Amino acid sequence: LFEGCEALEHADLSGLDTSGVTQMNSMFRNCASLQSVAFGDIDTSSVESVADMFTGCTSLESIDLSSFDSSSVSQMSRMFEFCDNLKSVNLSGFCTSATGYIDYLFWRCWKLEAVDMSGWNTCNVKWAQHAFEYCTSLESVDLSSWDTSSMDYVTCIFECCSALKTVYVSERWDIDDVSRNYDGSLCPTEFMFVHCDKLVGGAGTAYETDRAAYDFDSVDCDDSRYARIDGDGGPGYFTYKPYSGAGSVSFESDYIVERVRAYTSDDLSHSWSMDALRYDWMSPDEWAQYAHEFFTK
Repeated sequence: LFEGCEALEHADLSGLDTSGVTQMNSMFRNCASLQSVAFGDIDTSSVESVADMFTGCTSLESIDLSSFDSSSVSQMSRMFEFCDNLKSVNLSGFCTSATGYIDYLFWRCWKLEAVDMSGWNTCNVKWAQHAFEYCTSLESVDLSSWDTSSMDYVTCIFECCSALKTVYVSERWDIDDVSRNYDGSLCPTEFMFVHCDKLVGGAGTAYETDRAAYDFDSVDCDDSRYARIDGDGGPGYFTYKPYSGAGSVSFESDYIVERVRAYTSDDLSHSWSMDALRYDWMSPDEWAQYAHEFFTK
């Protein structure tokens, strides 16, 4: 829609009828002067792809997409690639349960300092390779909500994140199956931490600088042995943070529980809670939305 509009500085999408739009890929690609986007109350519930959406927006410094309805988005590859001056991104409201691809998501976002992905459900994500590669200003990232059970590739995910000190993950992070998929032609967990010189795990395991001299012709490039929580299970470069998706429930969630009680005519107060009612792969907010739609039909 706006791809290549190099002089565009501000975009206001308020009032646009986007109810039937399924593709927003490359929407602002190479808008080199773009500084802000106002989405207003546009309907993005049918959007399936935001790949390359802001690629090459070299003047964009911050963006808040927390209210963007991404419930149908399956493709997020290269969404912020080459956003050279991007410092902060709020993606906390993103529903990623349908998303399969986040590869190269922040590739070469040199100045990225803060990214909020709290609540992300990555249970269906297959490709996450190069997602944070060359984010040389990023010091910490919270991936505690990430579920890696479906991931096929995490190659170079943190490569050259030279300022990165802490990566938070929960018990939902487990790439053992990814490593076992190695067939000799491509190691899906290779070079994950190349030149992450300041990275330290939660129990004090520091990045070994001499490991930067990888043998590119052997499986020594496989970083899966360090892509785990640092602690009793062995040395790793990650810091444990409990998954908060099962935390306190909202008023809307409590309302849904009451509706379930009324619907089933059972006294469930002694044992039922939001956790008991929702599927394991749903966050409380996702369950509340789903249940609200179900019980108000």
